[in-house]
Amino acid sequence: MAEPNRYGREGAGMQVSLVIIILVVVVVVLTTPLQLIFVLRNMVRRSGLPELARFYGVSRKPEGEMLSRQVVRVGSVYFRYTVTVGITRMGLYISMGSFGKLLKTPPLLIPWGDIEAGVSARLYGRPAIELMVGDPAIALVTVTREVYDAMQPHLRPAQLPVAPLQGVWR
Repeated sequence: MAEPNRYGREGAGMQVSLVIIILVVVVVVLTTPLQLIFVLRNMVRRSGLPELARFYGVSRKPEGEMLSRQVVRVGSVYFRYTVTVGITRMGLYISMGSFGKLLKTPPLLIPWGDIEAGVSARLYGRPAIELMVGDPAIALVTVTREVYDAMQPHLRPAQLPVAPLQGVWR
């Protein structure tokens, strides 16, 4: 016969501990996705995407050359391999895909006239170019050199950098 524990019943302490563990697991499982969404929405707000979406948000994907799984920086936030960039006749198309849907950010179509090439940069060790978007500037968007090379035929000469960009040209 088992001896009673300090609570006066067999296994009562074990049941209380199990209930507490289950409650903690349920709270963590329910709050972690909410915390993640909160952090992601805060990150998007800091990036300047809401302002870009207000001016350049579109509902349909335009015709043109689409480059999927691109690395793009918007403001100070990096989007790694989650972005589709399109080089279209009308402008530069940027879609965050399912990430954008989760954060309620529509795809963007930025007219070529609203893009001004800036200075050289690096994205995860790869050559890149910073682009000023809007006049006055709404956001700084950084794209890889490959994307910029595909964009160049659409940019007016005034939009191209005046001096050669140091350190990133092949």
